[in-house]
Amino acid sequence: MPAGGVWLGEDARYGASAAAYPAYLTATEAAALERIRQGRMLFDGRHREYFLGERRTQFSFRQVRTNDGRVRTLYVTTNVLKLVAMKAADLLFGEAPLIGSDDAEMDQTAAAIAQRSGLHQVLYQAAVDAAVEGQAYLEAIVYDGQVYLQQVPGEEMMPLGKLMPDGQYAAYVRRTLSTADGRSGQAQTTLLLETTYRAGSIERACFDVTSGAKQPVGLERWPGFAGGVVPPAKQQTGIAWNTITWVANLMVRRRAVSDFDGLVELQDTLNAKASQLALIFLKHSQPKLLVPEQMATPEGSLADAEVLFKRDTETAEYLTWDAQVEAAMKDRQFVLQLLLVAAETSPVLLGLKDGAAPDAYRKVKLEAFNSLTKAARRAVYWTEGVRTAITAALMLAGTLPGGRYVDSQISVQLRDGIPADQLDEANRLATLKTADIVDDQWCLEQLLADPTEVAAILERKAAKAAAATPSILMGEGTGGSDAESGRQGDMETGGQGEGSQVAETVSGTKPPAPNT
Repeated sequence: MPAGGVWLGEDARYGASAAAYPAYLTATEAAALERIRQGRMLFDGRHREYFLGERRTQFSFRQVRTNDGRVRTLYVTTNVLKLVAMKAADLLFGEAPLIGSDDAEMDQTAAAIAQRSGLHQVLYQAAVDAAVEGQAYLEAIVYDGQVYLQQVPGEEMMPLGKLMPDGQYAAYVRRTLSTADGRSGQAQTTLLLETTYRAGSIERACFDVTSGAKQPVGLERWPGFAGGVVPPAKQQTGIAWNTITWVANLMVRRRAVSDFDGLVELQDTLNAKASQLALIFLKHSQPKLLVPEQMATPEGSLADAEVLFKRDTETAEYLTWDAQVEAAMKDRQFVLQLLLVAAETSPVLLGLKDGAAPDAYRKVKLEAFNSLTKAARRAVYWTEGVRTAITAALMLAGTLPGGRYVDSQISVQLRDGIPADQLDEANRLATLKTADIVDDQWCLEQLLADPTEVAAILERKAAKAAAATPSILMGEGTGGSDAESGRQGDMETGGQGEGSQVAETVSGTKPPAPNT
């Protein structure tokens, strides 16, 4: 296996590993699949297999005897790379993105697509995969008469051609493998379904690749189409866009790279430091025992790997030493800091901050400045990718009965999910409200972000204001206290008080004078 780590930048470095892939793949496609495989091994914590099994480590690790008597290499995995990838997705899609347009009907259609697709979950998982694999794919589909947005597995997708000026490829091919029963009692065959996505069309072809070479067969042979409706070999989508949207995690020299780029060697070093500390602690917890030589029986009953004999002594004692563990732990902490600096991941976001924890969210954002700028860098690609995917879904919805073709520009706002500091937010809203720039409803929407709760608060406020306002009919409505004071005024002024004047104004005639 090649030395080094994933995302080395040149496909030729994966030649030895890519040789194990099917012959119908090009060298570039096989190398891309190998990069995905390596990235997933690191994310899943399979570091023993990655660094030791495939001989990528630059360190030597000691062997220890397990409880069942086997000898095994002591290797401790500290999977910081997974935390880096997860935190990158958190800062992009910590909250559901805000999607809107200048058309109310388009907003309703987009909201319906997002709700039925579980768009927030789809985008979050796609962001995690992109952090590991360097890219992600979103697809707009029609299922059961409704439009959905879904993620396509990265190992099944390959872009065709070169990257176009709009940040997308002209075409994409999806390869899916399956097994099928052979004909006339033959052994099982391996089938390959190739689906090519172009602007305005989807093309399908099925091949028998049991021998390694591609032999064309009919689409009806594909197990997923057995007993159902076989789609046409070429299907028109009815829209001018590609139903596949490619989203890059980050572009460097026109190539998509993952968050693991440049971190693999540091992860290897961190694992080595943790394994060295584990060996020290193991020796301290299981020290060797020194016993007097005369205690050994002729049969050597005390002969053991953990027991040593010593002459000229009458007492038994454990063999220990000063291992200087504090220095080793500082060394491991230094390597961890180097990895987090290279990954632009703030320790405060991982719960690794030394000393007192931040007492306000504004301090969290200040201490996480590097992570937030890294997320903003990736948001450049994700904002455009989500906008493109939503637009394709809206266009597809416009081809369905009763749908309307999209003719509005879609806007996308990503949110990191870090709550705003309550004190800062309250001061900002108070300043805007005092200056009469915003109203109560806008302030509540900013504070609560829950339309139902905002409506309930405004309704209660309106009811309270109505109860405090005197009724012009003095006795009807909710102004009971003011009406009572009006009647009291009439009694004191002989019927010529404020209440009589109001009655005269309402009826248009002067009320009769009271008896004297």
